Amino acid sequence: TSSPSNFETECTTAIQGGDAAKLLRSVISNGAVAGLLEDEFSLDEAVSAFSLLTVYLDRVGDASVEKELCAALAESVGKIEVAGDDETALVKREKQSAMIAALFNLRSDAVEKVRLLAQIIDLADATALIQGQDRGVSPLADMLDVATLKASLALWGSEIPDEELRALYEAIVRGMDRVLALLS
Repeated sequence: TSSPSNFETECTTAIQGGDAAKLLRSVISNGAVAGLLEDEFSLDEAVSAFSLLTVYLDRVGDASVEKELCAALAESVGKIEVAGDDETALVKREKQSAMIAALFNLRSDAVEKVRLLAQIIDLADATALIQGQDRGVSPLADMLDVATLKASLALWGSEIPDEELRALYEAIVRGMDRVLALLS
């Protein structure tokens, strides 16, 4: 964050006032999520810390603000640029994907789930998207199986706008393009 003392004060004030939305906005606006991608945090530690943060979404009290903050949290993870293809970059991208997956697993709104799944696909390593492995080897590839995806979308609800579904399908195509490039 740019000013650790201001950030700490903002968070303390939000916590003392029981203002979950203010706390989340402070974390997002100060870029604190990016710190979880640093080397000092393991994958499990980063995902656990992010999951604890996402629990505050349920305490916002206003559904529209909750959805706005969910999208902002996901964007704050996804927009972090990770350059290179070395082991450090791969681990950071894996953290990003796993953090969004944790958010996906904690949300129940159909539109949020579709948006988050598209973001997970875009962040995921191509090897996580390869179909044809035994079930359970790659949960994301399992999720993208046609029958599983259709069943999931039906389970989440029919109120998913076409443009959201289109964005999901475009993410799947981009992911499969990466798989084809990897296999070529």
